[in-house]
Amino acid sequence: MAEKEVQRFSMSSRIEHILLGVSCIVLMVTGLPIAFHELEIFAYMMGGYGVTMVLHRVFAIILVFVCLYHCVRHILKIAVIDGKYTRPALPGLQDVKDVIQEVKFALGKTDKMPSYGQYSWKEKLDYWGSILFTPLLVISGYFLMFPLWTMTIWPVQYLTGIRLFHRYDAICVILAYFLHFSNSHLSSKVGMRWTMFTGKMSKEEAKEEHPLWAE
Repeated sequence: MAEKEVQRFSMSSRIEHILLGVSCIVLMVTGLPIAFHELEIFAYMMGGYGVTMVLHRVFAIILVFVCLYHCVRHILKIAVIDGKYTRPALPGLQDVKDVIQEVKFALGKTDKMPSYGQYSWKEKLDYWGSILFTPLLVISGYFLMFPLWTMTIWPVQYLTGIRLFHRYDAICVILAYFLHFSNSHLSSKVGMRWTMFTGKMSKEEAKEEHPLWAE
């Protein structure tokens, strides 16, 4: 008998996730040799700096489109469908309690892990962290995309500062990306987790990892 499954993510969410993941990977691969010339070999492997910079800008536009679609979809859901925001990804006091409980479990102070709802505190941290860092990347990247225009409103020193900010903000996003991949996609006991691609997870897995949601 086939293992019973529950629907966890909608088709729209899965498409968003795939586009976001692909755009982040390409931005990572193209952005590092642009920011650090010690990695110029990777730019030449992609056809040179001209091709690398075009790819970086194209996938930056895709990233912006995905983020705008995500925001508009939820705004419409609030304004037209629900009339209120009830998404379970909102952080709260319970998440703080869950962090404390998980730290105690890691230190051997308790033998009980916290019971999570639809999203654990780690997943919420990933989600809201991306909401914080992505707009900063987009805004600073916009100024870098049009340097001549930027220098008409600010001194050239500001452009250097923006470039440094964009670089190190991107490094933070890269670290968060790998942390998210580890926490969400490699956290299954059987290896790679495919829930975000199939939209489903087994009932047993849901009861074990998200018991409050499974109920």
